[in-house]
Amino acid sequence: MRNKERVRDRQRTEQKIIVAVGEIIKKHGVDQIGINAITKTAGVNKVLIYRHS
Repeated sequence: MRNKERVRDRQRTEQKIIVAVGEIIKKHGVDQIGINAITKTAGVNKVLIYRHS
């Protein structure tokens, strides 16, 4: 059961990151994509972005 929880969390985190990148591009353009902007928009920790990239 624990592994399924991790898989779901990973998928949700990846989706948050993808959505955040899309929002940043839509609002500010590609040049404004950065780790800090993504973490702020997605509400995730920097470590998770590095882990999921």
